[in-house]
Amino acid sequence: MKTIYYINTLRTIATLAVVFLHTGAGIFETKHFPIHDITYNTYNLYIQLMRFSVPLFVLISGALFLSPNKNINFNLITKKYVKRIILALIVFGLPMCIIEELFTNAHEMPLWHALINWITGNSWANMWYLYMLIGLYFTTPLIKPFTNNASNKDLIICLIILFILSSLLPTLQAYGININSYMLIGTPYIFIYILGYYIQWRMIVNKKDIPILFIFLLICIFFIFFRVNNEIKYVGYMDPITIAVATLLFIICKTIDINWKFANFLSPYCFSIYLVHTIFTNFLYKGLKIEITDYFPVSYGQPIFFTGIIISSFILSYFMYKIPILKKNIL
Repeated sequence: MKTIYYINTLRTIATLAVVFLHTGAGIFETKHFPIHDITYNTYNLYIQLMRFSVPLFVLISGALFLSPNKNINFNLITKKYVKRIILALIVFGLPMCIIEELFTNAHEMPLWHALINWITGNSWANMWYLYMLIGLYFTTPLIKPFTNNASNKDLIICLIILFILSSLLPTLQAYGININSYMLIGTPYIFIYILGYYIQWRMIVNKKDIPILFIFLLICIFFIFFRVNNEIKYVGYMDPITIAVATLLFIICKTIDINWKFANFLSPYCFSIYLVHTIFTNFLYKGLKIEITDYFPVSYGQPIFFTGIIISSFILSYFMYKIPILKKNIL
Protein backbone atom coordinates (compact mmCIF):
# COMPACT_ATOMS: atom_id res chain seq x y z
CA MET A 1 0.00 0.00 0.00
CA LYS A 2 1.25 3.49 -0.86
CA THR A 3 2.57 5.39 2.16
CA ILE A 4 0.11 7.95 3.49
CA TYR A 5 2.46 10.37 5.17
CA TYR A 6 -0.10 12.17 7.31
CA ILE A 7 -1.02 8.79 8.80
CA ASN A 8 2.59 8.58 9.99
CA THR A 9 2.14 11.99 11.58
CA LEU A 10 -1.10 10.98 13.28
CA ARG A 11 0.42 7.72 14.53
CA THR A 12 3.39 9.60 15.96
CA ILE A 13 1.17 12.20 17.65
CA ALA A 14 -0.98 9.44 19.17
CA THR A 15 2.08 7.55 20.42
CA LEU A 16 3.67 10.61 22.01
CA ALA A 17 0.33 11.53 23.60
CA VAL A 18 -0.32 8.08 25.08
CA VAL A 19 3.19 7.94 26.58
CA PHE A 20 2.66 11.40 28.08
CA LEU A 21 -0.71 10.24 29.42
CA HIS A 22 0.75 7.14 31.09
CA THR A 23 3.63 9.17 32.51
CA GLY A 24 1.05 11.07 34.55
CA ALA A 25 -1.46 8.26 35.07
CA GLY A 26 1.26 6.07 36.59
CA ILE A 27 1.61 8.58 39.41
CA PHE A 28 -2.10 8.27 40.22
CA GLU A 29 -1.64 4.52 40.61
CA THR A 30 1.10 4.88 43.20
CA LYS A 31 0.26 8.03 45.14
CA HIS A 32 -2.94 9.62 46.43
CA PHE A 33 -3.41 13.36 46.03
CA PRO A 34 -6.17 15.49 47.57
CA ILE A 35 -8.71 16.18 44.82
CA HIS A 36 -8.40 19.97 45.11
CA ASP A 37 -4.60 19.90 45.34
CA ILE A 38 -2.77 21.78 42.57
CA THR A 39 -0.64 18.70 41.87
CA TYR A 40 -3.74 16.56 41.39
CA ASN A 41 -5.33 19.13 39.09
CA THR A 42 -2.16 19.45 37.00
CA TYR A 43 -1.80 15.69 36.56
CA ASN A 44 -5.49 15.41 35.77
CA LEU A 45 -5.25 18.18 33.19
CA TYR A 46 -2.29 16.52 31.49
CA ILE A 47 -4.17 13.21 31.38
CA GLN A 48 -7.40 14.69 30.03
CA LEU A 49 -5.55 16.64 27.34
CA MET A 50 -3.88 13.44 26.12
CA ARG A 51 -6.93 11.14 26.13
CA PHE A 52 -7.48 11.79 22.43
CA SER A 53 -4.59 9.38 21.76
CA VAL A 54 -6.67 6.19 21.98
CA PRO A 55 -9.53 7.38 19.72
CA LEU A 56 -6.88 8.63 17.28
CA PHE A 57 -5.29 5.16 17.16
CA VAL A 58 -8.72 3.66 16.43
CA LEU A 59 -9.44 6.26 13.73
CA ILE A 60 -6.15 5.34 12.05
CA SER A 61 -7.01 1.62 12.21
CA GLY A 62 -10.43 2.25 10.70
CA ALA A 63 -8.92 4.33 7.90
CA LEU A 64 -6.44 1.59 7.02
CA PHE A 65 -8.31 -1.66 7.63
CA LEU A 66 -11.65 -0.54 6.18
CA SER A 67 -9.94 0.87 3.10
CA PRO A 68 -11.86 -0.03 -0.08
CA ASN A 69 -8.47 -0.90 -1.57
CA LYS A 70 -7.73 -3.53 1.08
CA ASN A 71 -9.14 -7.05 0.87
CA ILE A 72 -9.88 -8.40 4.33
CA ASN A 73 -11.29 -11.80 5.30
CA PHE A 74 -11.33 -13.84 8.49
CA ASN A 75 -8.44 -16.00 7.32
CA LEU A 76 -6.16 -12.99 6.74
CA ILE A 77 -7.32 -11.29 9.94
CA THR A 78 -6.57 -14.39 12.01
CA LYS A 79 -3.30 -15.50 10.45
CA LYS A 80 -1.70 -12.08 10.09
CA TYR A 81 -3.17 -9.41 12.34
CA VAL A 82 -4.70 -11.27 15.29
CA LYS A 83 -1.67 -13.57 15.39
CA ARG A 84 0.59 -10.52 15.66
CA ILE A 85 -1.40 -9.11 18.59
CA ILE A 86 -1.54 -12.43 20.43
CA LEU A 87 2.22 -12.85 20.06
CA ALA A 88 2.67 -9.31 21.41
CA LEU A 89 0.49 -10.21 24.39
CA ILE A 90 2.54 -13.35 25.03
CA VAL A 91 5.98 -11.76 24.62
CA PHE A 92 5.18 -8.47 26.37
CA GLY A 93 1.82 -8.74 28.15
CA LEU A 94 2.44 -11.93 30.14
CA PRO A 95 5.81 -10.79 31.55
CA MET A 96 4.16 -7.50 32.50
CA CYS A 97 1.51 -9.40 34.47
CA ILE A 98 4.24 -11.39 36.23
CA ILE A 99 6.27 -8.26 37.02
CA GLU A 100 3.14 -6.58 38.42
CA GLU A 101 2.67 -9.50 40.82
CA LEU A 102 6.28 -9.15 41.92
CA PHE A 103 5.78 -5.42 42.47
CA THR A 104 2.64 -5.88 44.56
CA ASN A 105 3.63 -9.21 46.18
CA ALA A 106 -0.06 -9.66 46.94
CA HIS A 107 -0.50 -13.38 46.31
CA GLU A 108 1.11 -16.61 47.45
CA MET A 109 1.08 -17.95 43.87
CA PRO A 110 2.00 -14.87 41.80
CA LEU A 111 2.66 -16.77 38.58
CA TRP A 112 -0.77 -18.40 38.63
CA HIS A 113 -2.48 -15.12 39.44
CA ALA A 114 -0.43 -13.36 36.74
CA LEU A 115 -1.62 -15.94 34.20
CA ILE A 116 -5.24 -15.36 35.22
CA ASN A 117 -4.77 -11.60 34.84
CA TRP A 118 -3.18 -12.11 31.42
CA ILE A 119 -6.05 -14.31 30.21
CA THR A 120 -8.68 -11.88 31.52
CA GLY A 121 -6.90 -8.81 30.13
CA ASN A 122 -5.81 -7.29 33.44
CA SER A 123 -2.28 -6.29 32.54
CA TRP A 124 -0.52 -2.92 32.58
CA ALA A 125 -2.35 0.18 31.46
CA ASN A 126 -1.43 0.02 27.78
CA MET A 127 -2.22 -3.66 27.18
CA TRP A 128 -6.03 -3.35 27.31
CA TYR A 129 -5.91 -1.72 23.88
CA LEU A 130 -4.49 -4.88 22.31
CA TYR A 131 -7.36 -6.99 23.64
CA MET A 132 -9.84 -4.46 22.25
CA LEU A 133 -7.97 -4.39 18.93
CA ILE A 134 -8.46 -8.13 18.49
CA GLY A 135 -12.22 -7.54 18.71
CA LEU A 136 -12.05 -4.74 16.15
CA TYR A 137 -10.04 -6.92 13.80
CA PHE A 138 -12.61 -9.70 13.95
CA THR A 139 -15.45 -7.25 13.20
CA THR A 140 -13.64 -5.89 10.13
CA PRO A 141 -14.85 -8.51 7.60
CA LEU A 142 -18.38 -7.91 8.89
CA ILE A 143 -18.18 -4.13 8.64
CA LYS A 144 -16.36 -3.77 5.31
CA PRO A 145 -19.27 -4.87 3.06
CA PHE A 146 -21.38 -2.11 4.61
CA THR A 147 -18.74 0.65 4.49
CA ASN A 148 -17.76 -0.26 0.91
CA ASN A 149 -21.31 -0.25 -0.43
CA ALA A 150 -23.24 2.19 1.77
CA SER A 151 -24.17 5.58 0.41
CA ASN A 152 -22.77 8.64 2.16
CA LYS A 153 -26.22 9.30 3.59
CA ASP A 154 -26.52 5.80 5.07
CA LEU A 155 -22.98 5.99 6.42
CA ILE A 156 -23.63 9.32 8.13
CA ILE A 157 -26.89 8.02 9.64
CA CYS A 158 -25.02 4.95 10.91
CA LEU A 159 -22.34 7.14 12.50
CA ILE A 160 -24.94 9.37 14.16
CA ILE A 161 -26.73 6.36 15.65
CA LEU A 162 -23.48 4.80 16.86
CA PHE A 163 -22.35 8.13 18.35
CA ILE A 164 -25.60 8.46 20.28
CA LEU A 165 -25.44 4.89 21.57
CA SER A 166 -21.75 4.64 22.37
CA SER A 167 -20.79 8.20 23.38
CA LEU A 168 -23.70 10.55 24.02
CA LEU A 169 -25.87 8.22 26.11
CA PRO A 170 -22.98 7.07 28.36
CA THR A 171 -22.08 10.74 28.86
CA LEU A 172 -25.63 11.59 29.88
CA GLN A 173 -25.64 8.58 32.20
CA ALA A 174 -22.40 9.82 33.80
CA TYR A 175 -24.13 13.16 34.42
CA GLY A 176 -26.86 11.37 36.38
CA ILE A 177 -29.53 10.97 33.70
CA ASN A 178 -30.99 7.50 34.22
CA ILE A 179 -30.68 5.46 31.00
CA ASN A 180 -31.39 1.76 30.86
CA SER A 181 -28.22 -0.21 30.17
CA TYR A 182 -29.76 -2.08 27.22
CA MET A 183 -29.66 1.18 25.26
CA LEU A 184 -25.84 1.28 25.45
CA ILE A 185 -23.88 -0.44 22.73
CA GLY A 186 -21.42 -3.07 23.93
CA THR A 187 -18.58 -2.33 21.49
CA PRO A 188 -18.31 1.48 21.45
CA TYR A 189 -15.05 1.64 19.51
CA ILE A 190 -16.79 0.40 16.38
CA PHE A 191 -18.17 3.93 16.03
CA ILE A 192 -14.68 5.46 15.98
CA TYR A 193 -13.43 2.65 13.73
CA ILE A 194 -16.06 3.42 11.07
CA LEU A 195 -15.56 7.15 11.60
CA GLY A 196 -11.89 6.71 10.65
CA TYR A 197 -12.98 5.09 7.39
CA TYR A 198 -15.45 7.89 6.69
CA ILE A 199 -12.92 10.67 7.28
CA GLN A 200 -10.26 8.97 5.18
CA TRP A 201 -12.31 7.76 2.23
CA ARG A 202 -15.56 9.75 2.09
CA MET A 203 -15.11 13.16 3.75
CA ILE A 204 -14.00 16.08 1.60
CA VAL A 205 -12.66 19.17 3.37
CA ASN A 206 -11.12 22.21 1.68
CA LYS A 207 -7.94 23.83 2.94
CA LYS A 208 -9.87 27.07 3.37
CA ASP A 209 -11.76 25.35 6.20
CA ILE A 210 -8.56 24.76 8.21
CA PRO A 211 -8.94 27.94 10.35
CA ILE A 212 -12.46 26.87 11.35
CA LEU A 213 -11.21 23.41 12.27
CA PHE A 214 -8.47 24.92 14.44
CA ILE A 215 -11.05 27.13 16.15
CA PHE A 216 -13.16 24.06 16.99
CA LEU A 217 -10.03 22.31 18.26
CA LEU A 218 -9.21 25.25 20.52
CA ILE A 219 -12.80 25.26 21.81
CA CYS A 220 -12.46 21.58 22.70
CA ILE A 221 -9.17 22.23 24.50
CA PHE A 222 -10.74 25.14 26.38
CA PHE A 223 -13.62 22.89 27.44
CA ILE A 224 -11.15 20.29 28.75
CA PHE A 225 -9.52 23.01 30.89
CA PHE A 226 -12.96 24.13 32.05
CA ARG A 227 -14.03 20.56 32.82
CA VAL A 228 -10.92 19.79 34.88
CA ASN A 229 -11.14 23.09 36.75
CA ASN A 230 -14.81 22.53 37.59
CA GLU A 231 -14.53 18.76 38.13
CA ILE A 232 -17.08 17.93 35.42
CA LYS A 233 -17.43 14.21 34.76
CA TYR A 234 -16.30 12.52 31.57
CA VAL A 235 -16.64 9.00 30.16
CA GLY A 236 -13.03 8.14 29.38
CA TYR A 237 -11.96 7.65 25.80
CA MET A 238 -15.55 7.66 24.51
CA ASP A 239 -16.17 11.16 25.82
CA PRO A 240 -17.59 13.36 23.02
CA ILE A 241 -14.95 16.07 23.53
CA THR A 242 -12.14 13.50 23.50
CA ILE A 243 -13.48 12.01 20.26
CA ALA A 244 -13.84 15.50 18.79
CA VAL A 245 -10.18 16.33 19.48
CA ALA A 246 -9.00 13.12 17.79
CA THR A 247 -11.37 13.66 14.86
CA LEU A 248 -10.31 17.27 14.31
CA LEU A 249 -6.62 16.33 14.41
CA PHE A 250 -7.23 13.62 11.82
CA ILE A 251 -9.18 15.95 9.52
CA ILE A 252 -6.62 18.76 9.85
CA CYS A 253 -3.63 16.51 9.11
CA LYS A 254 -5.42 14.93 6.16
CA THR A 255 -6.53 18.26 4.71
CA ILE A 256 -3.08 19.81 5.04
CA ASP A 257 -1.59 16.51 3.81
CA ILE A 258 1.18 17.00 6.31
CA ASN A 259 4.49 15.26 5.66
CA TRP A 260 6.52 15.41 8.88
CA LYS A 261 9.99 13.91 8.43
CA PHE A 262 10.37 13.14 12.15
CA ALA A 263 7.06 11.25 12.09
CA ASN A 264 8.11 9.30 9.00
CA PHE A 265 11.25 8.26 10.87
CA LEU A 266 9.51 7.39 14.14
CA SER A 267 6.37 5.77 12.73
CA PRO A 268 7.83 2.24 12.24
CA TYR A 269 8.79 2.20 15.93
CA CYS A 270 5.47 3.50 17.28
CA PHE A 271 3.92 0.10 18.00
CA SER A 272 7.00 -1.11 19.86
CA ILE A 273 7.21 2.17 21.78
CA TYR A 274 3.58 1.66 22.75
CA LEU A 275 4.37 -1.87 23.94
CA VAL A 276 7.42 -1.05 26.06
CA HIS A 277 6.95 2.44 27.48
CA THR A 278 5.09 1.22 30.58
CA ILE A 279 8.15 -0.88 31.44
CA PHE A 280 9.91 2.40 32.25
CA THR A 281 6.97 4.10 33.97
CA ASN A 282 6.32 1.10 36.21
CA PHE A 283 10.03 0.59 36.92
CA LEU A 284 10.32 4.22 38.02
CA TYR A 285 7.07 4.50 39.96
CA LYS A 286 6.57 1.00 41.37
CA GLY A 287 10.07 -0.48 41.29
CA LEU A 288 12.23 2.45 42.38
CA LYS A 289 9.23 4.27 43.94
CA ILE A 290 10.36 7.54 42.41
CA GLU A 291 7.88 10.41 42.45
CA ILE A 292 8.11 13.30 40.03
CA THR A 293 7.26 15.82 42.73
CA ASP A 294 10.28 14.73 44.76
CA TYR A 295 12.52 16.23 42.09
CA PHE A 296 10.56 18.78 40.05
CA PRO A 297 7.37 20.83 40.28
CA VAL A 298 4.69 18.87 38.49
CA SER A 299 4.10 21.66 35.93
CA TYR A 300 7.33 20.80 34.13
CA GLY A 301 8.37 17.66 35.98
CA GLN A 302 6.07 15.40 33.99
CA PRO A 303 7.32 16.74 30.63
CA ILE A 304 10.90 16.03 31.82
CA PHE A 305 10.02 12.47 32.86
CA PHE A 306 8.09 12.00 29.62
CA THR A 307 11.13 13.04 27.59
CA GLY A 308 13.29 10.49 29.38
CA ILE A 309 10.70 7.74 29.00
CA ILE A 310 10.05 8.36 25.30
CA ILE A 311 13.78 8.42 24.52
CA SER A 312 14.36 5.23 26.53
CA SER A 313 11.40 3.55 24.84
CA PHE A 314 12.70 4.51 21.40
CA ILE A 315 16.20 3.20 22.14
CA LEU A 316 14.79 -0.12 23.36
CA SER A 317 12.47 -0.28 20.34
CA TYR A 318 15.34 0.48 17.99
CA PHE A 319 17.36 -2.48 19.26
CA MET A 320 14.28 -4.72 19.37
CA TYR A 321 13.78 -3.90 15.69
CA LYS A 322 17.20 -5.39 15.04
CA ILE A 323 15.93 -8.80 16.21
CA PRO A 324 14.52 -10.43 13.02
CA ILE A 325 11.96 -12.67 14.75
CA LEU A 326 10.47 -9.72 16.65
CA LYS A 327 10.47 -7.43 13.62
CA LYS A 328 8.82 -10.01 11.39
CA ASN A 329 6.17 -11.37 13.75
CA ILE A 330 5.32 -8.59 16.22
CA LEU A 331 6.80 -5.17 15.57
